[in-house]
Amino acid sequence: MKIGDPDALLYVSQHRVRHAISLIHQHPDGRLADIAEQCGFSSQASMTKAFKAQGKDTPSSYRSNY
Repeated sequence: MKIGDPDALLYVSQHRVRHAISLIHQHPDGRLADIAEQCGFSSQASMTKAFKAQGKDTPSSYRSNY
């Protein structure tokens, strides 16, 4: 994979979302903005966008449902 390759960008996004899901489970009362930052997202909004792009609930809905 090359830098800027769409497959590489998708892989990174998927990895960040998986990590965010893990942190949501580990810290159910944690601030989503902090979780987003720990996972490498530039903001909570960009984390939400990545969740939606992967067909998932928003992070707050995910946390409420799981």
